[in-house]
Amino acid sequence: GAATDPASSSPPVGPRSRLPDSRAEHLVPYLNELSKLVSKKDLEDFDGCTLGELVGAMQYSAFHLSCMTTYYKAKVGRYDRKMKEDIQSATTRADVAEKKAGELNEEMTKVKEDLQRQRAMYEAQLESLCDSHRAQVENLEREADNQYD
Repeated sequence: GAATDPASSSPPVGPRSRLPDSRAEHLVPYLNELSKLVSKKDLEDFDGCTLGELVGAMQYSAFHLSCMTTYYKAKVGRYDRKMKEDIQSATTRADVAEKKAGELNEEMTKVKEDLQRQRAMYEAQLESLCDSHRAQVENLEREADNQYD
């Protein structure tokens, strides 16, 4: 960066000449940083600007920032809406899945109950068959015993 105070590169104009020479001391760290980003010519151009040109540059910068702010606010708004829609959609899908799971659970319970009823019925039929089989065997044994008596 330049070692000289950029403001001293052109003669002081108007009220600026009444300021003490120490006016930029508190700005030195900022000027050092700025000198890395801005060329000496840029600083000289800035120093040579009229008040009208500076105001114009400020207005342009303000307008530019305003446009950028509006653009990014709109972009953030769109992202925000999209995110809310995505969350709503995911919530809806989750609700549908939960309802479906509930229905499947009910269906499974019914199937289980049907199977238990069928099992009880088959066990009763099996028991009845066993009883009648036992009775037939006993009858046959009795008949066989009676034949040989």
